[in-house]
Amino acid sequence: MDEFSHEHRDIIHNPLIYIVIGFVALLFWSLPIAWLFATLSFWHFLHDSIPEGGGWGIRWLYPFSKKYYKFFSGPNGKFARRFVISWTPTEQKRAATRFGDSNWATHYLQKEFLFEFLMFVVAVITLIAIQR
Repeated sequence: MDEFSHEHRDIIHNPLIYIVIGFVALLFWSLPIAWLFATLSFWHFLHDSIPEGGGWGIRWLYPFSKKYYKFFSGPNGKFARRFVISWTPTEQKRAATRFGDSNWATHYLQKEFLFEFLMFVVAVITLIAIQR
């Protein structure tokens, strides 16, 4: 990811907020839909928190902490044995600027898009099956 592509995660990648959204989904829809929402959201967040998932981690503990967390990653964003690494917003921006991939969109389309698209198709099929 380049130095700016990770910034959308500040708005829509906050797992603790999604727990609240999941409970709202449970209240207004059904348990299977809430479960599907929770499962797919969790896997997406996990994907964005590993080196092969791209990016610079997410704020797993927001609103209690503004740090970004990534699993099995080193300071350069690549795979490492360290279980968890965390960055302050300033450190994350510095790492993304220093180690970011200016061709991230091309690499995303080549490596990750198919996986994410297949997950989306599975989710849609599951949702249709739940509704029947």
